[in-house]
Amino acid sequence: MRYKQSIFNIEIDNIENGKKLFFNSSNCSYVVLDEKYIDYLYNVDTKNINIREDEIGRKLYEQGFIVNYELDEIELIKFKSNLAKYQQKSYNYTIALTLDCNMACPYCYEKKNNIYMSKEVSDKIIDHIDKQIISGIKNISITWYGGEPLLAIDLIKKMSKKIISMCNEKELNYTANIVTNGLLLTEEMAKTLLEYKVTFAQVTIDGLEKTHNNRRITIDGSNSFKTIIKNIKNACNIISIAVRINTDIDNQNEIPQLITYLHSVLPNDRVKIYVAPVEDKKNDGYEGCLNFIDFANFQTNIFNSFLTKESVNKFFPSPISVACGAQCINSAVIDPNGDVFKCWEQVGLTKFKIGNIVEGDNNVINLIKFVNMEIPHECYKCKFLPLCLGGCPHARMYNNNSAACTRNAASIKTILLKYYNAWCDKKITEG
Repeated sequence: MRYKQSIFNIEIDNIENGKKLFFNSSNCSYVVLDEKYIDYLYNVDTKNINIREDEIGRKLYEQGFIVNYELDEIELIKFKSNLAKYQQKSYNYTIALTLDCNMACPYCYEKKNNIYMSKEVSDKIIDHIDKQIISGIKNISITWYGGEPLLAIDLIKKMSKKIISMCNEKELNYTANIVTNGLLLTEEMAKTLLEYKVTFAQVTIDGLEKTHNNRRITIDGSNSFKTIIKNIKNACNIISIAVRINTDIDNQNEIPQLITYLHSVLPNDRVKIYVAPVEDKKNDGYEGCLNFIDFANFQTNIFNSFLTKESVNKFFPSPISVACGAQCINSAVIDPNGDVFKCWEQVGLTKFKIGNIVEGDNNVINLIKFVNMEIPHECYKCKFLPLCLGGCPHARMYNNNSAACTRNAASIKTILLKYYNAWCDKKITEG
């Protein structure tokens, strides 16, 4: 049988004695090849291989570096993406209980609004979940969102009680998590959340204490940094927590020091730390954002801050099935008014809504536009395509479906080389 090199093979760097480091972005295999293997790989399309008997060929095939000669890898990506988009086993809800918040962050893309979800809307959501259960769904996942969702903890309890009961009755798998600013995430609150099967929370930190307090401004003027750190320390013994570090032009230089501090005060087995860019989600002209190249370079520069920590694996690329879970047909974001969106960054932008759960009206045009958004044509030539599939669909809506790159090729190669060197030096144990 004939084989060929995968179009997603990437030569990272020369190592030593003629050896080279290779990476395959389709399945994120990572291998060092000597001259014999390199020659074999480069000329595999001229050979007739029996995979069962050819040890070199078998290893390269198993790791994705060579593929069937007739395989169209782009079409395979499209096929896998469609399987993920239209799967019928799971339904993922993001429920924004309120747009009210106990903070006033200057870059927040959500318009402040003290509206809370009514009983009518929450009941309709329960009805919708019940219909999905009847239709044969096996997994229900809820993300409690806001505003600040813990301002509506009573509603979380009421809705969770009903949803959990429905799932238990039908023996469905139910999971829940929450995105919170952490001000109200006390030990007692964490216990309450766990009681209602909320097992994971994402909390945001914006820098060292002074910077964070200037950016994550509380309504009452209190020190949000100390409160949030204290809450994370206590709550992480009850539920798992991820700390997202919002990063932009103004705070990027202090992030390594912040990471060191967080690793010193928080247990690594219960708290995961990652960095993410502040983005101008609504094109409001926020000038502090790092462009994707600058953020990619920033990630490369702070890599050493994560060495010997589990968090380093956040830097290692991984293939995805869809550009965003919001493109899956069985996902919905519901705001306090009952308006339904595909993406939580569209909450409040009525031009993007796909319906209203109370009124029952549906905007099929918006639904089709989001779910069926194709991979930008320009991306088909990119060897890193399996890692992003064109990038954020919401961002692409603003730029005529042009690629929404989040990392550049040079930075990914640098990260992979640093990862390899750290693994060789036994500074990390996975690679």
